[in-house]
Amino acid sequence: MQELYRDNDNVFTLDGLKNAVTGVYLNAATVTAQVKDLEGTVVVGSTPLDLGYVAASDGKYRIVADKALFASLVVGEYYDVIITGVESGVDYRRTERVIFAIRRK
Repeated sequence: MQELYRDNDNVFTLDGLKNAVTGVYLNAATVTAQVKDLEGTVVVGSTPLDLGYVAASDGKYRIVADKALFASLVVGEYYDVIITGVESGVDYRRTERVIFAIRRK
């Protein structure tokens, strides 16, 4: 994900979540997403968005977030998408900077 789009449902995905020590895929993790502005204030997912496990996928999680959740975002502004996961004491965190845009294609 490099962009979030105005007036569109947006998809958050985490691919291939696994234990870095054992190499075993984590297929029963609790995975959530939030969107924060660059000051660190949560703007989407004040209650974190729960990503569901994609069946038979080897550690893939996904949520399609309704476009209404993004109504307060400003086109052209950057935001941080934070995805976290935990299973059996294994913690995961990823932050990705994205721009809020109008879909042109």
